[in-house]
Amino acid sequence: PSKPASVLPSTLPSNRESSKETIEKEKEKEEEKGEGRLPSALGSRSSPSLTGPSLFKLLIDTFPQAFAKEPDSREATQLRDLGEEISSAGGATAEQVYDAFKEAATHNKLHVSYVRKVLHAWLGIDRAPPK
Repeated sequence: PSKPASVLPSTLPSNRESSKETIEKEKEKEEEKGEGRLPSALGSRSSPSLTGPSLFKLLIDTFPQAFAKEPDSREATQLRDLGEEISSAGGATAEQVYDAFKEAATHNKLHVSYVRKVLHAWLGIDRAPPK
């Protein structure tokens, strides 16, 4: 009752890798290539939160990119205050700031107050009026 040699598996079961080991090796290869799963929105490698002057600079730099105009003095003051509010609450990532401006521009709400409301909602900051 032994099988002919042509029907026997080419490797013995003890020499085969388990499917779990094979999958793990494939994942390692993909990670080395930088391919594989896309990071989730709340991925394990989140961008560092910006605070203080770096956050203010980002707000000032992003404003003309999103709204196609330079901020006037009132808007610059609002951006400074927004930067201080967000910094005191722990900061925001560059991606969050960019996305908030993009959200405002998409809805044709080209105002710092709208960007403020979006960021406050996303970051879970109480939406009390600015000081």
